[in-house]
Amino acid sequence: MVATAILIGIWNRNTIPFIRKSKTFVDPHPLHADLNLTMSHIVHSPQILRVTVTNLHPASSLTLLSWGTPLDPDGLESGVFHITERRSATRILNVVSRTRHSLPPKRDAFIELESQHAVTKDITLEGPKFSFEKGKEYNIQARGYWKVVWHASVAHAGEKALKLSAGATGIMSWEYESDVVTIKIGR
Repeated sequence: MVATAILIGIWNRNTIPFIRKSKTFVDPHPLHADLNLTMSHIVHSPQILRVTVTNLHPASSLTLLSWGTPLDPDGLESGVFHITERRSATRILNVVSRTRHSLPPKRDAFIELESQHAVTKDITLEGPKFSFEKGKEYNIQARGYWKVVWHASVAHAGEKALKLSAGATGIMSWEYESDVVTIKIGR
C-alpha cells in the first residue's frame, strides 16, 4: 500500500513542471505554413505587383536564399511568375532564361526574416517580354520552391555556412504558391 501512495504523489499534476497551465510551449522549429507569400496589384500604369514574404513563426528567425524566388532580382526571367490571359488561359510570360548566379552567393542574396516580420518587393511588369493586350485581363501567380531556408538568423547560422549552403541549424526546402492576382489592361 505504501508504494502505491508514493507513485500517486510522483504523478501529481502540480509536481511535473512541464505540465503547468500557465506556461505555453512554442516549438522553435518553423513549419512550411510559417512562411507566407502574398501578392497584390498596387499600381496600374505601369503595372506593379507587390510581393510580400512573411515569417509567421512566433519565435524563430528564418533566412532565405532569394535565387529563383519572387524576391530574386532576376525573378521575372527565372520563370517564377506564371502570367496567363484570363479568358484563354494562354501563358504570356514564356521568358525563362535560367539565370546563372555566381557561387558563393553574395550577402545581399540572403533575406533574413525575424519572427513575425515581413519583407516586400515591388515588381514592374513592363517591357518587350510582356505582350499585354489592351482591354484584356491577366492572372499572375508566383510558384516554385524556397530552395534554401535556414532556421536561423544570418548571425546565428554564420555567413560562411550560408554561402556553403550548410549549417548546424538545418536547411529546409519548401514549395510556395502565391495567391492569384488579376490585372486588367486599360484601353
